[in-house]
Amino acid sequence: MDSIDWKSIFSGIAVIVAPLSAWYLGCKQQQQSVEDYYIEKIIEENAKLHRENNRLTVQVQALNDELIKMKEVLKVNGIDVEAGGDQCLKN
Repeated sequence: MDSIDWKSIFSGIAVIVAPLSAWYLGCKQQQQSVEDYYIEKIIEENAKLHRENNRLTVQVQALNDELIKMKEVLKVNGIDVEAGGDQCLKN
């Protein structure tokens, strides 16, 4: 009976497994690179949205302050904005 040449069998398996392993690791690295790219883009877009939100918040607050001032001026001039805008206050 012939003995089994285990060294040749394992060498053959290694020849098959090594390229598959390299291919898998290459795909995994490429997938990670794509994920990293999109995560970076999402972070950048999120930062832009936060900056825009902050800018709009400041604008809204400034407009609100201006509206309050205008209401006070109109009230001093005898126009009650809360009552409908065109009704004069009775002194």
